[in-house]
Amino acid sequence: MGTRDFIPQGQAERDEWSNNFAAMVEANFASYGLTAAEKTEVVTSNTQRHSFYVDKQAAEATYRGKIEAWEERDTIFVEIARKYTRKIQARPETIDFQREQLRITVRDTEPSPIGAPATAPIIYIDFSNRLQFIIHWGPNPMNELLNGKPDGVMGCELWIKLDTPPTGPEDMQFVAIDTGSPYVANMQGKAGKTVYWLARYLSTKGEPGPWGEVVSAEVTG
Repeated sequence: MGTRDFIPQGQAERDEWSNNFAAMVEANFASYGLTAAEKTEVVTSNTQRHSFYVDKQAAEATYRGKIEAWEERDTIFVEIARKYTRKIQARPETIDFQREQLRITVRDTEPSPIGAPATAPIIYIDFSNRLQFIIHWGPNPMNELLNGKPDGVMGCELWIKLDTPPTGPEDMQFVAIDTGSPYVANMQGKAGKTVYWLARYLSTKGEPGPWGEVVSAEVTG
């Protein structure tokens, strides 16, 4: 049975542990058999580490706020655009040239066979639950009511990599084929680890589409 690492894996727990370690060394370095220079190295290093940790936490909070604000306004606009598209499409006077101008659906009078997906899914990860990821995937993963699968898509391939960013799909490990967003992933035993996710659509015939963007999140312990 292996020995458990005494340094916590979670970021907040590690910050608290590091601050305590540095404070104890600063106050009692001689009784620990350390020199003044060694004490200074420990304290200085932790001061720098903690300063960057505080900056990182603030930057992440700002980033999350900006993302949430954009997603809210993007969802509102999409709903408005869909509402007026329905009105435009319902007009008998609307012609295909106008539809092309607006880049809305031009009715196909001669349906063609659906091949491999041409687009990639977007991933949104809900990591608010301990040791669990809820993976929302699709064209609008922040709003499942507007997150229908594209035509001809059967489901989504999900792949992961732990700890370090992948250089490409060949670095990833296959997880599942999910046919309906969201996908719930059990992250037991991975607390504190960063997990990178990659996805692509599969057609109803099993043909893969292009890969999406890599998205990462840390497992909450």
